[in-house]
Amino acid sequence: SGYCLEAYFTGKYPPYKKNLRAAGKALKNMIDAHATIYHHFKAIDPHCKIGLAQMMVPIDQHPTQNPFKKLVSWIGSNYFGPMQNVAALDYLRTGRFDWGFRFYGRVTGKNKHVKNTVDFIGVNYYSNVMLDGSARKSLPGRITSDNGKAVYPEGLWRSILLCSKHLPGVPMWIGENGICDASDLKREDYFKKHLWVVWYALKRGYDIRGYHVWTLMDNFDWNAGFANKYGIYKVDFDTYERTLRDGAKCLVALAKNGRY
Repeated sequence: SGYCLEAYFTGKYPPYKKNLRAAGKALKNMIDAHATIYHHFKAIDPHCKIGLAQMMVPIDQHPTQNPFKKLVSWIGSNYFGPMQNVAALDYLRTGRFDWGFRFYGRVTGKNKHVKNTVDFIGVNYYSNVMLDGSARKSLPGRITSDNGKAVYPEGLWRSILLCSKHLPGVPMWIGENGICDASDLKREDYFKKHLWVVWYALKRGYDIRGYHVWTLMDNFDWNAGFANKYGIYKVDFDTYERTLRDGAKCLVALAKNGRY
């Protein structure tokens, strides 16, 4: 759903569309294709495990005093939040698709073959957003990454709760989690806080099977090219030398010793 909104509604990614209904149709088509592939492979090997990754972005109201922006922020948190985070999950659980507003961008449909076509769900999480009119902002004073994403580990907890609520009984993997931080001054704190959330969720019985960092090495990142430095390994793109960043050494220690 994250890709569909960015590519077919905000126009940030190819094919650069700005149409809410097109975003809904694209999402439904992608999940329908997933279900077809799911049943195809299950017919070959009923024991294989097939999942799907969901980008989770909690959308919250910005404490703006501007009446128009306050209304836009309320609409964003109450309507775009569910579209971003749970429309796909509910389709996978029920086989019924519901997207958009009653008089704007509405896409609905049923596909009984979609229901229960995930053996696990990938929870991809980086940050929340606060909508203030047409802009995405974070609260003043909050630590942010190089590309403006707030360090908000509470959002991972909220994402785990949402996935568990809308796909009960489905195991979770933290599929993507990381920070764009060329200075490497925020990376260790980011990982430690988000891993604490995973530990907290496990202690409370949530079925989380693993945690994946985004990403191993600096990479080509959508329309940002090589500018975003997410890698736990720094890459010199002239020599391709790769160096473990200091902010990621806590992950090495955790993997080796079970503690930092």
